[in-house]
Amino acid sequence: MVMGNDQNRAILDGCWSPVRNKFCFGTGSYKVYIGYVDPDNQWWVAELLCRKKFSSSVLSVQYHPSGNAIAAGSSDGTIRIYTSYIHEVDKDLKSPYSGPLADVNTRGDELFRIDANSWVESISFSPSGTFAMATAHNGNVVEFNIQGTEITANEEAIIWDKLPFRTGVVLDDNTFLAAGYDMRPTLFKREGGKWKFSKDYKKEGKDTEKRQSVVQSNLSMFERGKKAPESTKKVKVGHSVPIISVQRAAEKGLFYSVDSHGNFFAWPI
Repeated sequence: MVMGNDQNRAILDGCWSPVRNKFCFGTGSYKVYIGYVDPDNQWWVAELLCRKKFSSSVLSVQYHPSGNAIAAGSSDGTIRIYTSYIHEVDKDLKSPYSGPLADVNTRGDELFRIDANSWVESISFSPSGTFAMATAHNGNVVEFNIQGTEITANEEAIIWDKLPFRTGVVLDDNTFLAAGYDMRPTLFKREGGKWKFSKDYKKEGKDTEKRQSVVQSNLSMFERGKKAPESTKKVKVGHSVPIISVQRAAEKGLFYSVDSHGNFFAWPI
């Protein structure tokens, strides 16, 4: 991939556009980049999305469902939305999306900015593209609504008095899922125009069986000089370290969670 020499710090977050013809990433150099295949040279290039950089690291980036805008959150406490249309790759694109921002045809214009008063850990747009939820390190969740090209924000859509959320995902227009430092996914529902706590996913009280891996079994065989019998280990279902990602599952009615030790769980919504 070809990119400028001004990027000399770590990539902290990234995502593909909805149709996967381009991608974006936020960096420790306070900038957001956008990548795509150069149609003339047929190689990947990455360019600055906007010359106006943040004043601290960009911790989270997320494409709008239209593919024409990117939301970015930083440890400087701000959330910004920039246009991200690329003529070379988007001009002939026939997207099924027809909601807000579908007609945007510029790149690098700032559509919106708000101060979340804390590190912005994650941003997730609704599938309809009409709103997004951003988790902040102070425990609050910011909601911003999109009507046409007009964007408004509610800085305290959810006020959480427990350990802050590291990640969040909008499952549908009335359901938001968040997780983080308290190690349990937490579900919120919109009722009467307000977000309300619905449930959290604690560790199950009963033990479940976890079979030895093939490697573990073979190691045991060599240690004892004979074939190791298949064995099981009793483990609790749930996370024991902070959760770093929650995502919608392709299977209907499920979501996935991953923690900082790489443990992966599927849960019913």
